[in-house]
Formats: sequence, structure tokens, C-alpha cells
Amino acid sequence: MSKKFAAVFTAIILITIIFSGCGKVTEPESGASSDISTSKDSDKIPDDRDDSGDGLSEEDDDYTSEEAATWTVDYETGDVPVGDETGAGFSVSMLDVGEGLCLLFGADGKYMLYDGGGRETSSYVVSYLKAHDVTELDLMVASHYDEDHIGGLIGALYNANVNAFWGPDYQAETSIYTSLVNALDSAGLTCIHPSVGDEFALGSATVKVVSASADSTLENDRSVAVIVTYGETKVLVTGDCESAAESAMVSAGVLEPVDIYVVAHHGAAASSNKAFLAEVKPAYAFLSCGLGNENMHPSREALLNLSECKAKLFRTDIQGEVTAFSDGSSLWFSTADTSDWRNGTQMTVVDGEGTENVSEPQDYILNTNSKRFHYPSCDSVSDMSERNKKEVHMSREEIINMGYESCGRCHP
Repeated sequence: MSKKFAAVFTAIILITIIFSGCGKVTEPESGASSDISTSKDSDKIPDDRDDSGDGLSEEDDDYTSEEAATWTVDYETGDVPVGDETGAGFSVSMLDVGEGLCLLFGADGKYMLYDGGGRETSSYVVSYLKAHDVTELDLMVASHYDEDHIGGLIGALYNANVNAFWGPDYQAETSIYTSLVNALDSAGLTCIHPSVGDEFALGSATVKVVSASADSTLENDRSVAVIVTYGETKVLVTGDCESAAESAMVSAGVLEPVDIYVVAHHGAAASSNKAFLAEVKPAYAFLSCGLGNENMHPSREALLNLSECKAKLFRTDIQGEVTAFSDGSSLWFSTADTSDWRNGTQMTVVDGEGTENVSEPQDYILNTNSKRFHYPSCDSVSDMSERNKKEVHMSREEIINMGYESCGRCHP
């Protein structure tokens, strides 16, 4: 075959291929995936929170209210040892304080109260201490100074002997904080502001501080976070820490695998991020939140991340009080874990006609960085960066379903 004939033959073959469509690039059908991933338009990423580490793609973040209400999570239950306090030198009880947090740690007859829930459950916390013959608290910790964390501490200060008090290094401009300061004065206590690495001996258990930043922009990120170690048993509590504080703990290398993780900020979307949980690797998750709470905790995002690390879930809104016991090597619980992984949207109370009670749309200001929403008249709005500010006219439920939480000042 001559070179000229071969060239002509090759040209004919190429023309046939082109016109037959074999070389045509087609768009994938609807619902089909492509091997080439593309990023969303930059104007849909309001700020640096797109790298929050929550493990969700932006498509996952943009779920609708209807999807949130029908979303499910894969989980595994069972194989959780159940028993009473017999043989336990250590325990941690998650009290049922609704949309708040209160934990009672006991180690060799010594006690620590970490947070106390809100005003409405203060008498319950005091009654719980009395019912369990806890008359002396070796250490009391206020993770931060939100009402749903310190309300019950005030009652405990007036009803038990408290030897030491830890709290973050800032002052809150609220009446409940003033009441806490007055209670500390009456008890003759000074608030100690611990630093990362500080330790406290609770019997043979060790309470070690892993986060306590006074410089964080968000008060939640100033929460005093601790790992409590008793023998081989480890419990991590981070108060209301959000993504910035969690990232700082990861970067500082202060985290380690734990048995129990007390889910931060009642299961809020800005907490319990994937990178954080990858360091912690919790076997069990304690979640304190109120049934039908206005912030619709726990969030879909937090539950997804917890389920992916295979943590067994215990939650106060479904199970009430829960206690974990340990002898330093074995760990068991007062009840089995729950199979109810519904998020806060799915737990919303419905009215007599079976429809959700949704508020009327109105004007709000979103902070796309802190993921808080405010009334336009809120003092926080004037302090907000323009690039993080977004005006909307929506119902509060729609905004919460977008992953936002109400401002702690104006309480929209």
C-alpha cells in the first residue's frame, strides 16, 4: 500500500468517525454525575465559612425545609452495656434541663458540676444534687455565661459547698451573669479563668482544659472545654464551642480519642465538624437539647457527622436523664442508646390540624459569617461587617432551616 493511499484511507476513517458522533461530548442527563467536578459561583460563598470543615458539600448545605423534615440518617444501635452504679468509681450524668446543658461528674466521692441549665430548671438541678447526696462540689465550671448554661449554677451555689469555680475570662452584660457574680461573692469564691493545659484533680480523675480562649469573637467559642480522664475512660465537653474553636483545638493538637463526646451547642450546625470529630473519634455521644426547641436543635449537619463516625447516641429530649458509669476500664450506661436520630426540624411540635406552626415572614438581618440572624434594630447589626450582612424577608423557621441561629441579644 502506497503512502499516498494510506493517508487518504486514514482521512476517510477520521471523517466517518466525526460525522457518526463518536467523538461528540454530551452533557450528562439530569441526575447523572460527571467525572469533572465544578465549584459553585463565588458570589454564593459569602465568606470564609465555606471551609468550615463540617464535611458537607455546598449542595448538602442548600437543603430545603421539606428535605430537612424528611431527611434520615444511617445509624446502628445495640451492644451498649446497661447497668447501675454498682462497681463504678466514676460517673457522668447528663441532666434533663431542656434546651441547656448540665453535667454532674463523680469520681471517688468527689464531684464536679459542669454548667447548670437555665433558670426554669434551676430547682430541678438543686433537687437532683440533694437526691444524690451531693452536698459538696469540688469544682464548678461555667462553660460560658449564656442563661441556659449558668441559671442552675446560681441555685447550686446557694445550696452546696463549692470549693472552686472555673469560667471564661470575659464579662456578660446580662442580669443572669450579675446574679452569678453575686452568688459567687456570697459563697466567698473568685472565678478562676483557666488556660489550655491546666488540670484539676477530681478524686483519681483528671480534668484537663483543652480550650478557653478569651479572644474569640463569638462568646460560644470562649467556652471552657475539658477532657475528663478516669483510668482508661475519657469524656470530652466543649460547652457551646463552634467551628473556630474546634479548628483551633485541632490545630493545637490538644485533642485525643474519647469514649464520650458531649455534643457541642445542643447539636448546632456550626459545631461537631468532621475534622474535629476525626480527632476525637467518640464511641458515644451525649446530646442535651429541648424537645421542640425554637432553634430546632439538633441540626441535620451535626447528626450526619456523628453518624458517620459511628457514635452511639443518647439525647435528653427523647430519653431524659442519662448516666454513664466506669470502673476505669469498663464503661456502661443507665439506659440503652436511642434509635431516634430525628433532627430539630423533624421534632417540631405540630398543631391540632397536623401542620407546623410557622411564623409570619418579616425582615431580618443575617450574619453569613457567624450564622446568626437578628432584628434590624439589634445593636449587633451596626458592628457587623458589610460583607457578612444580608437582609431577608422570611419566617424564622425558614432561616433556622438554613442553618442560622437566633441572636443572643435581640432574641428574634
